Parts: sequence; C-alpha cells; structure tokens
Amino acid sequence: MEKYFYTKEGIDSEVLNEAIRLRTSLRVEFIGGLTSDKRDANGAIKDDNIELHFTRALISSEQDEITSLVNMIGPSYDLMIRKNLEKNTMAWAIKSGQEIIAQLGANNLYRGKDASQIKALAIDYPDLVHSLITGSLQTTYGIFSVMAPSANISQEEIDEFKLRLEIILGL
Repeated sequence: MEKYFYTKEGIDSEVLNEAIRLRTSLRVEFIGGLTSDKRDANGAIKDDNIELHFTRALISSEQDEITSLVNMIGPSYDLMIRKNLEKNTMAWAIKSGQEIIAQLGANNLYRGKDASQIKALAIDYPDLVHSLITGSLQTTYGIFSVMAPSANISQEEIDEFKLRLEIILGL
C-alpha cells in the first residue's frame, strides 16, 4: 500500500473518495482516503490533512491526476453541490414523503378502507407512492391536484393531503 498526502482546507473525504472512484483512472488502485480538520495554534489547517491510500505507487501522470482532482474539489464542485443537496434537501423531502405515506396509511385504516379500495387507488394513481418515496413532493402535489373523488378517496381526503403538501412546500 502506498500513501499520498495533500493539504487543503474544507475538503470532504466522502466527496474526495467518490470523485477518485468516479472521475479518475485509478478507481481499481484506490483503497480509500482520510481527511482531517486539525488546525495549528494560529487556526490554519495542518499540513498533510489529506491521506490517500493506493494499492501501488503512482506514476507521475497519475499523481498529477490526483493532485488536479484534489485542487478542483471545493464548494462549487458538482459532487459537493450534489452531496449538500442530498443532505439538506433530499433527505428532508424523502422523510416528509415517508411521513405522508404513514399518514395516508393511517387514514386508510381510520376510514376502514378495504384492500380492494387501496389497490384501486394504487392503480388509479400509480406514481403517488413512488413520488413520495423519492421525495418528489411537487409531483405528489400535482397528483393530488388532479385526483377526482371516488368510492376509494373522498374530496375531503384529497383536500387534506393537498393542504399538507402546501404547508410542507410553502405554497
């Protein structure tokens, strides 16, 4: 195993590891990496705060490839932006969707719906659960907006869940 050290402030080790695997020719040789935010007495990041492990020594062009990648990663790097969206937006949206699924299920039990009614709703609105599971709350709102009352779902239920989504989405 060969270790390579770099110094850079504000680098996310998960993003760096993902970037090496996705964006370099060294995914097979890459074992993993660690980062540290340790600082000296003046508050500056300590040298060699990034440690990368490879199965073999890298040739000069491969070292250049890794150095270039390390230098590119920062707040505006696409994988960093996506990770922040995943953590700060999508995790919340998916959790909200799961909560609505639980509320829909509880509503079905409360209203005494039988299996055929629930199955009919799933057939009539096949994207409803999928949009909730994936956190696609705008899509879910659109589905509730076109729902028509039936023996399987009342206008009151449609309005309630549309309102829940309006509150979540700030509409």
